[in-house]
Amino acid sequence: MFYRDIVYCPLTAADCGFLGLSLEGTNGNFVLSRAQSAGVYAPEPGPAVEAAGFPVAGLSFDGGLLTDGAYPAVSRDGVVYLPLTWNAVTALGWSMTFDSDGLSVVTE
Repeated sequence: MFYRDIVYCPLTAADCGFLGLSLEGTNGNFVLSRAQSAGVYAPEPGPAVEAAGFPVAGLSFDGGLLTDGAYPAVSRDGVVYLPLTWNAVTALGWSMTFDSDGLSVVTE
């Protein structure tokens, strides 16, 4: 999903498992934590999402918020989406590059 020129990553159970993350939350407040990676990506069927959803109250990792007012985490159709901003990517210990081949995110 795209919002204000930022790519948003879906945090479905399959996506989190592949990324070595776990997502828990209620009432719009969500916490990401490290988990053992499933190792194999198993995409969940569904349509491509092109429009933003509703901002969630908070998305945190290691006690700090991963999002801000400019690029909030959003929820759409029961799925939370993480904005791939430098702040969020760095907080997760990932690296990100964008070149003529597109966006590349390294999670290890």
